[in-house]
Amino acid sequence: METRRNLVYELRDPEFREKYLHPRRRGFRDLFKNMAHPILSNSSVVFSYLLYGISMGITTISSAYIVEIIAKIIGSIINRSEVTDISASKHLFLVVFIYVLVYFISSSIGAYTKNKIFPYFFHLRNGEFLKVFQKFSSMEMGLFEDAQFISSIGNWGRALQSNANGFQGILERSLDILGHLFSALSIGVVLLFVDYRIIVVALIAIFLSMQLESRFTMYQRTKINEERAINRRLYRMSEISSDFKYGKDVRVYKMESAFGNIYNKLLSEYDDFLQSMRNKRFQLSIPVALASTITFIFGVYFLGNAYMIGSIPTPRFLMLMTALILFINSITSLASGLSFINAESIYLHDYYDLLDAELEPSGGGSFPNSISYDIEFENVWFKYPGSENWVLKNINFRIEDSMSMALVGINGAGKTSLIKLLTGLYQPNKGRILIGGVDIRYISQRDLSKIFGTVFQDINPMALTVAENVAVSVGNIDRERVRNVLIQVGLMEKIDSFPLGIDTPLLRVIEDDGIILSGGENQKLMIARALYKKDAKILIMDEPTAALDALAEESIYKSFHEILKGRTAIFISHRLASTRFCDKISLLDGGCISEEGTHEQLLENKSNYYEMYEVQASYYKGD
Repeated sequence: METRRNLVYELRDPEFREKYLHPRRRGFRDLFKNMAHPILSNSSVVFSYLLYGISMGITTISSAYIVEIIAKIIGSIINRSEVTDISASKHLFLVVFIYVLVYFISSSIGAYTKNKIFPYFFHLRNGEFLKVFQKFSSMEMGLFEDAQFISSIGNWGRALQSNANGFQGILERSLDILGHLFSALSIGVVLLFVDYRIIVVALIAIFLSMQLESRFTMYQRTKINEERAINRRLYRMSEISSDFKYGKDVRVYKMESAFGNIYNKLLSEYDDFLQSMRNKRFQLSIPVALASTITFIFGVYFLGNAYMIGSIPTPRFLMLMTALILFINSITSLASGLSFINAESIYLHDYYDLLDAELEPSGGGSFPNSISYDIEFENVWFKYPGSENWVLKNINFRIEDSMSMALVGINGAGKTSLIKLLTGLYQPNKGRILIGGVDIRYISQRDLSKIFGTVFQDINPMALTVAENVAVSVGNIDRERVRNVLIQVGLMEKIDSFPLGIDTPLLRVIEDDGIILSGGENQKLMIARALYKKDAKILIMDEPTAALDALAEESIYKSFHEILKGRTAIFISHRLASTRFCDKISLLDGGCISEEGTHEQLLENKSNYYEMYEVQASYYKGD
């Protein structure tokens, strides 16, 4: 049987990480393949694209021909040879009216099309956010704590952060590109029949412009890692500044100025980076503008020469000059749009690399059909990726099936890290962890997660209802079971005091009438979640009662003694008196297990556990 892949450690190698996350150089074809499907698969959107392009083409060509028609009418008025002044004026008014009507209709069609199609682009972008959420939800936990990994994928956010850039920006610009393409084609056909050299010069100018823009994009690629690092730090600072859990500390300790200084420093660093990019683009924009100017000069020369030799009448010459200006504007806008897509594609490539990368826990099989749920650590050593300090050193212990163990020790002793190893969130550097005699490296993360009911040290309820938080589901909720576990943890009375009961929403992130539970109530809620899980054969409680008073904690632990029948359990607690009901207690000290036994045995030893217990007990005794 294959073992679970230890991707967290594999991605610590910079060269491997870069090849794994960005295995190949993506091109325009890759971008088109990823983004064109939702467009081409929707006939209504395709029709809107074509309608917009045609309307832009009609607007452009009519703007050119109206000049010729008006010039002819004005010429007839001056010559007074074909029609009377009154009839010519009526004719002029009619032509202008028709042009205004055509322009209004085509412009309205263009505006209507954008108004119809842009919400669809927004919908597609939201769908991409869902993909990212699903990706991060299933990603190896250890990768979230690796700053180098986060920097390597950092630009995915730029791909989705606004409607003007990235994914949605490219979609919106693609509509404009199609419009400019139709405009350039409609005008280009007219100029082609007059002098093909104008089109040749224009195509050469476009090619040169694209080459120069491509050079800028290549320069931008060389700076991508620098931008990723800055964006990661800016994002983290923005996240902290808007996170509710930091709000009290920021206000009480007046930390806003400290945050502001750090944020301003990062913004200044990012502004310097952007300024260097703007300077580079400005250097390349001069040749691009020069190419457009040369196209115009050659066009004027060719048309002027034809006019001077009499092959083009004055009205037609004026129309062609207008057409030339419109043509240059169209191809310049077309080139600008393509350059925009080329530049923004860098962030889209990072985004699609993130989606394509296999970052989920992989490998391993299922637990045997018949298995006991005893737990054993054999010579386990562990240190976090990128750290040289061992968090756990040569850990050895065994918990028999259906027995309970308390894991105690000072802060930083490695208790939570041990739980992360047991639940498969990390893998040990050395040694083995066995459940029922099976090395958990051979068990898939999905199967491993099924057997644990875990309450972690960090309590973070979700912005869902109470029932959904307990059941961790938005459907198929056993409401009676939800109520039972809430009763067991002593929270049902509080929940029943709300009008909606277990359907009461938590937090005010989504629902305005959401309720905010106290720290102790949130801990009870998380304990209820662990107890609700029917398949949980092993319960893990990491400081599950830290926010409760001593009496409430004692009550919870007494109820645990009844709940745990038939289950293996591990408890982590600073309050040694509350772990007396456990079958065994292990004291972690400096990453090692220094003492092990029952509560009474450890007190009799009169060693570190005894000293810690006496210190804690003294706070509850009188003088």
